[in-house]
Amino acid sequence: VRAFQTRQGLASDGIVGPLTEAALVRTGAGQPPGSTVPGTPAAPAAGSGSALGAAAARIALQEYQRWGSGSIKESASSIRPVLEDYWRSGVGWLPAGSAWWQDTAWSGAFISWVMRQAGAGPDFKYSSAHTDYVAAAKANRLANNANPFKAYRISEAAPRVGDLVCLERESSGVTYDNVDQGFRSSHCDVVVEVRPGSITTIGGNLSDSVGRTSNVPTDTQGRITRAGYYAVVRVGDGAAAPSTGSPTSGTPRVTVASNAKVSTAAVRALEAILRSAGLASATITSGQRSSADQARVMFDNLERYGVAAQKTLYGSYGDQVIDVYSAEKAKGRSAASIQSAMQAKIVALGCTKVSRHCSDTQDVIDVAPSSIADASRFLAALAAAKAAGTISVYLSPADSDPAFHIEFAAPATGNELMEEILQSPALPAQAFVAASVARRLRATRHAG
Repeated sequence: VRAFQTRQGLASDGIVGPLTEAALVRTGAGQPPGSTVPGTPAAPAAGSGSALGAAAARIALQEYQRWGSGSIKESASSIRPVLEDYWRSGVGWLPAGSAWWQDTAWSGAFISWVMRQAGAGPDFKYSSAHTDYVAAAKANRLANNANPFKAYRISEAAPRVGDLVCLERESSGVTYDNVDQGFRSSHCDVVVEVRPGSITTIGGNLSDSVGRTSNVPTDTQGRITRAGYYAVVRVGDGAAAPSTGSPTSGTPRVTVASNAKVSTAAVRALEAILRSAGLASATITSGQRSSADQARVMFDNLERYGVAAQKTLYGSYGDQVIDVYSAEKAKGRSAASIQSAMQAKIVALGCTKVSRHCSDTQDVIDVAPSSIADASRFLAALAAAKAAGTISVYLSPADSDPAFHIEFAAPATGNELMEEILQSPALPAQAFVAASVARRLRATRHAG
């Protein structure tokens, strides 16, 4: 065994672990009984079920060996053509700069290259940003479509060989619920071995190489228990899950992100809009915001979409906050320092002047575009809701907004209610209250 490991460039420890098993299979030894290490499958078509995951794991193992089991570093000129291929073949571009191989994180390019080599075809969202393809996989799951990539919370799915497991980087705060709300630093690895109580993964740009992470702990159901992991991207789940009901009947499913502050009335109003559109589900990513929330959201969107795009979305007060971002960024301030300065400006101006999300008298929500199965039907329903007076304003990605932004009609003020009382025919108090509430619920769908 040690002699074989030496010939294959593996650690010569005499133990037939997953890498040695893979090398044995690759050189014709056959698949050991009960092995969880993938063999060499027939070239899979895009979305060919578990064969796609097996191919991804096999390719990741081969790359780990090509990088000397993590001993070859990105600075080595001999490995540079390989790294360049990850970029050009994986995501279709190469970073600029004289030291591109070390100045730009390449773990996302590595995953994209692996999936392209595995035969994912057009089904995978190739990107250098992990959150892009995780968000796409989440959208596939929510749409219940036949795409073979679907994302789940780590509490929902046990990783299998070939799946991707994802964790946050740099304390970015990325979660399954907010992964489609804009860029947050993240990292994903390919699962190459599953054992009772743990999994082994391989990923790119780990210690400046293709590296292996062993003994990632799992519970008795095979689900990851280590802090920091937030998603499992199943590779090869091509079949749509059984329908939970017709989109046009029953109550549509509205998911609210864990950090979003949303009233029950707003959820019910969105359910009505979804039902009108014949859609089964949607995810609310943002609702009422504090000044700190507003600063964080603006910062994240400015980092991802740029100043010019964000200035098209805000009025003069929001533009002043954006100008603070630009000035602090030019000074080389840290992300935390920039957000603090932006928050101070928001407080000075008045949060509600910067964004309707800061209102405590009006429901304002953002809906993730990736959670809407048919944008045209959703937009038609929003237009109808606006014509009916249920909502006052809505924006979509076509308006350069990263989300579907919906402002529900503001509830009546005390003065408006008093005017209604004075203009109404004489009614017993309880009857008047009931009639008034019914009228306002029909008009706004969010009163209360």
